[in-house]
Amino acid sequence: EIYTKEEKPLASFTHSGLDSRLPIILESLGTQSFFKLFIYLHFVLENGGVAFLDELDSDIHPLLLPEIVRWFYDKDTNKHNAQLIMSCHNATLLEELEKEEVFFTEKNNKGETGLYGLKDIDNVRRDTNIYKKYMGGAFGAVPNIG
Repeated sequence: EIYTKEEKPLASFTHSGLDSRLPIILESLGTQSFFKLFIYLHFVLENGGVAFLDELDSDIHPLLLPEIVRWFYDKDTNKHNAQLIMSCHNATLLEELEKEEVFFTEKNNKGETGLYGLKDIDNVRRDTNIYKKYMGGAFGAVPNIG
C-alpha cells in the first residue's frame, strides 16, 4: 500500500502479528530490493521487451527467484513475450531452466572471462540433473577454493 507523508508517497507493508504497517525503510534489504525490482519487472511483463538483471539473487530470497522466472514462462503474466536475461550465483535456479537457457562464465589463466552455453556441452540431455552436475564441477564455471 502507498500512503503519503509530507506529500511524498511511501510504501508500507503488513505483517502477521503486527498491529501497524511498516514503512519500506524499516523493511529488510531484500524486501526493499524486491520492491524496486518489481516495478521494473512489472513494466516489462505488461509491455514486452527484455529485462536485463545483474546478480538477481544478491538480495532476493532464494524461494522468490524461481517464482520470478515462472512469471516469464506464464502466458497469463507474460502476454507480450517479455524476456528475462539475468546473471546470478544461485545454482538452484538451474532446476527451473532448460539447457538452452543456461550460460556460464569462467575466467581463463589470463584473467579473461569466457561465456559458453550448456547446450554446447556434450552429453547433456533434457533429463540431466543440471544442478547436481554443475555443483560437482562437470560443466566448469565453479570457483576453485583452496
